[in-house]
Amino acid sequence: EKELSLNTNQMVALAMLLGGDYTEGVKGVGIVNGMEILRAFPMGNDLTELKDGLVRFRKWLDGFDPSEEVCLQKKMSSVRKENGLSKEQRFHNKHRSARSRWIAPKDFPAPNVLNAYTKPVVDKSNARFSWGTPDVDSVRAFCYGKMGWSHEETNRLVLPAVAKMESGVRQTRLDSFFMTYTDNIKFASIRSSRLKEVIHDIHEEKEKESQITVVNETETNDDENDSFMNKKGLPNKRSKRAVTTFIRPTAKKRKTRKKSN
Repeated sequence: EKELSLNTNQMVALAMLLGGDYTEGVKGVGIVNGMEILRAFPMGNDLTELKDGLVRFRKWLDGFDPSEEVCLQKKMSSVRKENGLSKEQRFHNKHRSARSRWIAPKDFPAPNVLNAYTKPVVDKSNARFSWGTPDVDSVRAFCYGKMGWSHEETNRLVLPAVAKMESGVRQTRLDSFFMTYTDNIKFASIRSSRLKEVIHDIHEEKEKESQITVVNETETNDDENDSFMNKKGLPNKRSKRAVTTFIRPTAKKRKTRKKSN
């Protein structure tokens, strides 16, 4: 998110395009083309918008509408530059020949793959994890049944590891391999001008969205404040009632105290 200005949906879409553990991806699409696809086909913030964006890309990849192509070429010749085109139209114009080179899986975007990325099955147990000594007899039976290893072969490979575990030597913790932004390690410098342009556009789009959100929240707060004031800037009748409901009980208490004194 920090390096490429991508949200979760865009990361999932990029994995669907490039390929990963759950899918082989779209053949011919690399990181640069993948990022340009994200710019042209917005992936939104929920699963429905993510699927819609990938489906729109798939329809473009599989379809060819001659009338749409003619309209695009006329528009290009009239403006003589891409400024008058939408991001998706610029993508269509730039990647016209990609339809013959990019090959997507038949079920792309597969719903089960989308669910695997967006709703991964994880162990939700809160029990404390602890290491135990392997059951060597069960390991021998498993290796013999699945791989045909003899007991001697299994002993040769497994017993040294068991002996090391029992001696108190532990494997390096998994989190020691993780890197964080606090380590100040940059994974790679971006040299592609196309990739830099896409990242810049996505970052700018994010900035605009955050500014719109702030403005909307400010206007909502202003409207709430204005509802308690009249045109002269004084509290209206409703706000006066609200104020007096808090003041009156206090005044009554003071009167009762004076009478008792």
